[in-house]
Amino acid sequence: MWSTVNDTYLYADFGGVDWAGAQSRYEPRVRAVGSDEEFYTLVTEMVAELGDDHSRFLAPADARSEDALERGSADYVGVGIISSPG
Repeated sequence: MWSTVNDTYLYADFGGVDWAGAQSRYEPRVRAVGSDEEFYTLVTEMVAELGDDHSRFLAPADARSEDALERGSADYVGVGIISSPG
């Protein structure tokens, strides 16, 4: 994920974030994780350091749920409501 952001991020200066520093801080922690959930949490935190409203990481299950919502194929019990600021 670090490489993807490094290679494709819109702003060459990473919005003032020390992205190389993020790699050096997160890489040892990622290598030491004991579960997928820990990995996803760390990657989420790392991408959030960019501090913009457009970049985020979703764990696979969360991405599938969001895709289902966007396609209108999510399952609900009762009433399903999606609200977004107008």
